Amino acid sequence: MLEEISQNKPLYSKLQGGKKSIDQIIDCLHVEDLKTKIGVKKWLSKFSHGQILSSLYRRPIVFLALEDSRSFLPLQLGPNSGVSNDPIYLLYVKNKTTKLAWQIIYRDRIGWFKTPADFDDKLSDDL
Repeated sequence: MLEEISQNKPLYSKLQGGKKSIDQIIDCLHVEDLKTKIGVKKWLSKFSHGQILSSLYRRPIVFLALEDSRSFLPLQLGPNSGVSNDPIYLLYVKNKTTKLAWQIIYRDRIGWFKTPADFDDKLSDDL
């Protein structure tokens, strides 16, 4: 995502509300060590990251939740031949611990896949 932003920084700066906003998004994407706990401020945000993800993967990104749903289309590049252009769906679901988490559903050449709804509690501690 950082490479996508750096290659198209003027465009994303305009879409995200200016230099300060895009700099905050870039800062949130930097993680020192993947083995340490990553706080909520570094998590995916549908408003901040939806357009960037869509352009990066060249696929529509659809966020679905009871309160609000959003969709994003790639801005600059068309479909990549040989790669699925089906949307990636992110569903806001409750897991076994009744905490909310995003569940990702996508399709590739083999079929439909989804992430498990019972995410590790360590990921949800900051909610």
